Amino acid sequence: MLAHWTLPNLRLTCRVAPELTHAIAHPPNSYAFCCTHCGEVWARRTVVDDSGAIQPWFFWTVPCEACPGGLLVPGSILLWRDEEYFRNLPNELLVREFLLHTKDLAHACPVSNS
Repeated sequence: MLAHWTLPNLRLTCRVAPELTHAIAHPPNSYAFCCTHCGEVWARRTVVDDSGAIQPWFFWTVPCEACPGGLLVPGSILLWRDEEYFRNLPNELLVREFLLHTKDLAHACPVSNS
């Protein structure tokens, strides 16, 4: 199966392994990330199986990078407590997530140079 990622300024395709729900393996779902503030679908993971069929869509409400995040990191595609999803993330997206979370942490906890 292939996952086609579409994010602001980034498009990539990678192979994905089956994921588990209640210890049962299944094809990964397609995901759309919708902003909680502006309503835009700002990121997608479209999963296509070997026959060309798109896997069912799940929608996540996560603020985009342009909107305030509250308790969430704006623009993050991390889904907590989903180990298989995390393992299926390509390196480019892991680096992107690291940079987003580092930037958010630096903004939330500024260091004084005094």
